[in-house]
Formats: sequence, C-alpha cells, structure tokens
Amino acid sequence: GDLDGAVGLYESALAVDPRNRSAFIALAQIARVQGLPGKAIALYREALVLEPNDVTAIAGQGEAMVQKGAVELAKTRLTDARRACAKTCPQIALLEKAIGDAAAKKLLSAEALTPNPTVTTDGGTQE
Repeated sequence: GDLDGAVGLYESALAVDPRNRSAFIALAQIARVQGLPGKAIALYREALVLEPNDVTAIAGQGEAMVQKGAVELAKTRLTDARRACAKTCPQIALLEKAIGDAAAKKLLSAEALTPNPTVTTDGGTQE
C-alpha cells in the first residue's frame, strides 16, 4: 500500500543493478496504479530493451497504452505478446480484456452522443 516507499526501494534496486528488469516492471505497474500511463509505457520500454520477449512487459505496456487511450497501439502490443508467448499466458488475457473494455466504453460513449430521432406527425424527423 505504500507506493512511494515501494518506488524508493525499486529505484534503489536499479541504482545497484541498472539491468534489473523486474524493478522496471514493478515501477511501471506502480505508475499505472498512480494514473501515469505515459511513465509506465517508458518504464516498460526500459524492461523490453533488456528482454524484448518479456510477455509481462509487452502486455503491461499494452495495458498502459489502453489507459492512455492508444488502443490501436495496444492491439499491436497484443500481437507482439501472442508471438512471444508459446503457451497460454494470463498477461495476454488481461490485455485482451483491457482492449475489449476500452472498445465497449467507446461504443457506449458514441451511443450516448447519438441523438434518437423521433418521427413527427407530418412524416419528418426531429432530433
């Protein structure tokens, strides 16, 4: 629950070992929880520099992209995650859900903004 304390510890871990992929991923996850998807995307990128096929980093970056509103980019990350995972990976299911939820939210928003036309007695329509 102490996110600031956790950030300090992970940053200390990175100071000792700048190639600590797990620390980058943990910091990215904290950034997402804090509502900082842009920072999370950058931190996941650092983890992916160290290991390009890290499914947790790929899918996490995709989820951060969804959080930022970049759903199409997240779909490319989903493709990348599927390619990197030879078996069933729960990270892929989470990214698929995030993309699906974003698409449903967008559809609902569009429906809410679309007026329902009503037919008048003279055969015309009103909005």
